[in-house]
Formats: sequence, C-alpha cells, structure tokens
Amino acid sequence: MQKKFIAPSIEREPPRCFYKSIAVLLLSLLYYKHMGKNKLSSVEATLLITGSGLGTGILAIPYFVVKMGLIQAMIALLFACMISIISHLMIADLTLHSKNSEQLLGMFQQHLFSGDRKNLFSKIFFLLLFIMLLLNLALYVTCAAEILHETFGLNYYFSEVLFYAVASGLVALGIKSIGVSEKISMVIIAAVVLSLGILTLPHRTGGMLLTGGTPSIFLSLYAMCMFSFSAVFSVPQVVHYIKDKTKIRRCIILGIACNATITLSFSLIVAFGVANVTKVATIGLSDSIGTLAKTLSAIFVTLAMLTSYLSIALAQIQVVRQHTGMKMAPVWCFSTVPTLLMAVLLPLSYHAYIELVGGVFAIIIATMALPSYFRSVRGSDKLLLGVRTGKSKISVMAIFFCYLLMAAGALIPVS
Repeated sequence: MQKKFIAPSIEREPPRCFYKSIAVLLLSLLYYKHMGKNKLSSVEATLLITGSGLGTGILAIPYFVVKMGLIQAMIALLFACMISIISHLMIADLTLHSKNSEQLLGMFQQHLFSGDRKNLFSKIFFLLLFIMLLLNLALYVTCAAEILHETFGLNYYFSEVLFYAVASGLVALGIKSIGVSEKISMVIIAAVVLSLGILTLPHRTGGMLLTGGTPSIFLSLYAMCMFSFSAVFSVPQVVHYIKDKTKIRRCIILGIACNATITLSFSLIVAFGVANVTKVATIGLSDSIGTLAKTLSAIFVTLAMLTSYLSIALAQIQVVRQHTGMKMAPVWCFSTVPTLLMAVLLPLSYHAYIELVGGVFAIIIATMALPSYFRSVRGSDKLLLGVRTGKSKISVMAIFFCYLLMAAGALIPVS
C-alpha cells in the first residue's frame, strides 16, 4: 500500500512569526512547569477528554456522514456518543477502584492478570499497547505533516520533524502544560469551526440525503465515531490530576459531548458546503471555498492532531515508565522518538492507520478493560454510573457487544 500522495515541494521559508509563535507557546508552558502547578482545573480536564480523541477520525467522518444520510448518520453519531460516555465512566470507576491506576496496564495487572503467567501476560499486553500507541502517535505526525506541507509549502519531512518537536516538547513539560495546551487549542478549534461554517454559507453547493447508505457504511461510521470520541487513555490522567474529584463525571460527559458537537458541526459544514466530499474532508472543503478555508482547515487539523498527540504520548510515557522503571528522560525518548521514525518509514495511509489501531483498540476495551472494571467494582457501593447500573452484568455485556461492533466496523474497507 502506498503511504500517501505528496505534492511537489514548494520549499519556501515560513515567516519568522511562525517560529516566534511556537517559541512563545513553549516558553509560556515552561513557566507553568516551573511554577509547580501539576493539577488540572475542571475546564482543562474536560478539554483534555475532548481533545484526546478529536484528531483521530475527524477527517474521515464527513465522508461517511454524506454516504449514510442525515438521519442515519445522526443516529450512529449519537449512539456512539452515548456508548462512549458510559464506557469512559466505567474506565473512571476502574481507575478509582485500582491501586496501580496510572494507566490500563497497572489496572489489568491488579484485576485481570493472575497466576503463574501473570508476568507473561503483562509483558504481552505491554508490547501490544506500546505498538498500538506508537501507531496512533505516528498517525498524528503523518496527518499534521501532510497538512502543513500542502497548505504552507513546508518541506514534508521538515513538517514531520517540526510537529514532532513541538508536540513531544509540550509533553516533556508535564501535565499542566498539556492541560493549558488543550485549553488554548480547543478554543482556537471552536473558533475555526465557527468561521468555516460562516464561510460555507455562500457556497452551499453540497447536500445530502435524509436517509441512505448500507449497513456496512453505518457500521463503519459508528466505528469511526467511537474511535474519534475515545479518550480512554486520558481518563486515568483526569482522575489523578483534577483538582476537584467530585467533578470527574461531569468532565467526562461534557468532554465527550464537546467532541461530538465539534465532529457533527464539522461534518455538516463539509456535507452542505462541498460539492464533492472526499475521504479526507479538508481537501474537498478547500477546493470548494478557497484559500482562506484551506488555511483554516490546516489550523483545525494540526491542532486536532496536536491535542490527541499530547494525551496519548503522556499515556505512552506512563505505561513505559510503569513497566520498565526507567527515569523520565530515557522514557520520554523511548516513548516519542519512534513515533517520528514510524511516520517517516511506515508505508501506511491515514485510513489504514485508523482501521488497524481502531480494531485493536476495540478488542482491548471489550476483552480486557470491561472484565477488569467488573471485577474492580464488585465490592463497591459508590460508582459514577450508579451502583445499580454499574454492577449490572447486562450493562457490561451490552457495552462489550458495542465494542465488538466497533471492531467489526473498523475492519470494513473504505470505498
């Protein structure tokens, strides 16, 4: 499979303000780092949940929405949002009822892996999780680099290095820097989506049917939405670092709801503003509206990839540090440098990354996270989902089935 289409390099030097903006952002977040602020506000926690999954499927979802039709697309999106909220509250309860709860690996070691083969299972899952997260991070680097190259004329490989340097640098500064970055990025993303909506009003060349599509397209759209709403690896971060732990449930619900709102808004903008919706939504949007839309779309996509990279990279660092016991500097290198190498070397497209990682992710949640959750809450009388719902075998089995559907949808080829 070919990796991607790369247009001929324009090779122009970006304006100095481009580099100055990056320097100011890094210095500002370094200030937060040295101020010793290592807790997240409720707003930062909410937007960490929102940004964690936003960059994953946002470019592909509009294509499936148009193929599916408005009514059925809304059903798939709202159903995915509801299932995501319930499953993320389960992960939060699992985190609250686990001793080693920085990331999923420690929780599985406590509640799922047992017996003589506990260490073997831990090593196998660590390797699987490590590779999956690397692929996820490589996806963000690849997609952001393509957008920067095509929009601003930066050399493609320079774009990969630039995005990686900024994103991994922010991760190195710690959780507060990540929280502030998520907050700033999400405010800009919301403004960009609003601007794109205004720009498409005079260009209502597109349109979509109320109903249509096939069961396979519906399943693919559902899987894409589930993957895009996923902030599973950010939930333990929110539980650990939020200042007011009584607001965990509200932050998770609002975070996923904000993600769904942005995703739906962007999808409708593309559906009604683009005559020919492409598999990568920003291409058709730029062709229909013009240069300004192309620039705004580039900002939107780059920030969406950045917000996702930050939370997933932090999760990767926590997993590696927990499993190996290494110090922070080598863990940071081991967790982030391979993402750049994979983005440069692996011959995978945007959709191929999503299909591969989405399927593996769904299987992990269905077969490992949900059983761990059920075991962890058996003796508890206080759950975010409520005791009756949270301890119900029917509830857990229903979510299990929904994630199997997600795995099946992720494996359906895009056409």
